[in-house]
Amino acid sequence: SATLLRHTFADRVEGSLDVDEFTLPRLSSVADLLIKVDKAYPYGEDHNQFKELCKRMVSEADSVREDFLIASVGVEGYGDNRNKDLAKKMGAGDEEDFPQYFYLKKGTKDVTKAKRYVGKDKTADAITAFLRTEGGVRLGSSGLLEEMDILAAKYVGLVGDAAKQQKVIEDAKKQAGHYSSRNEKATADVYLKVFAKAAQKGVKYFETESARVGKMLSDGKMSDSKRKLFEEKLRVLGSFTNPVGAEL
Repeated sequence: SATLLRHTFADRVEGSLDVDEFTLPRLSSVADLLIKVDKAYPYGEDHNQFKELCKRMVSEADSVREDFLIASVGVEGYGDNRNKDLAKKMGAGDEEDFPQYFYLKKGTKDVTKAKRYVGKDKTADAITAFLRTEGGVRLGSSGLLEEMDILAAKYVGLVGDAAKQQKVIEDAKKQAGHYSSRNEKATADVYLKVFAKAAQKGVKYFETESARVGKMLSDGKMSDSKRKLFEEKLRVLGSFTNPVGAEL
């Protein structure tokens, strides 16, 4: 696998691997993959955000698990149409939607099984949150709140003990009061609403609500402001469906 990595390393963006229909399934046999499908020679703000994501990967290499890698599928719309068939197979054939991101779990050679990122926010923070939700990969900032993430993990770890779960909710309310910025306060409020719903409906709420919100985002029939709210809610739900950093 070491030879494979050397031969597929993309010198355009440090921290990512350039893959095609031949190398992608082989790479997925040894690692979870974040796959970016984009034009062969991308540019602009979306690409700058991808470079920022890869920069985080490189700078935090010692703390990121070894069986996770970032891969890039460069699609050419001329000449031999390199990777065009692969993009179509993944459901990313429309160049108007580039870049598109997918998460493929280790051992899954069928690329059609990759989980698509359905959000329109393609900043490094948004994709980082997608990584944490889908694979438990913590990579730099994700626009969420570390203290609330830890409380979310504690809550999930206390299934069956309603009294202790309630204590975690009270701790979350106290923690929410410590945030000073407008954005942090708004995000903390989303956590509290998720906690409250889980107390009423049980921990299955995290999965069912994630599926519901994901489907609504996928359908795409909503205003930009509503979409941003749903994207943030889905990121917060990821703290419960794939908790990280709990110390019970």
